Amino acid sequence: MDRAERDGLILALDRLPPEEREVLRLRFVDGLDLADTARAMGRPDREVVRLQARALRALRAELGPDSLP
Repeated sequence: MDRAERDGLILALDRLPPEEREVLRLRFVDGLDLADTARAMGRPDREVVRLQARALRALRAELGPDSLP
């Protein structure tokens, strides 16, 4: 990832609601699994799945479909 891509990702992440940013941080930065993320957030697993999906959709919409795995 080059600097421009990284800067774009940071800006896009900053635009997400706090709970969506948190779920992405816990899952992809801290490496927690679904159950541990749900516990850390104090939310049911199914809600964490929805938050993660919503956050990734928002990032893909802003950054382009090929920008994220």
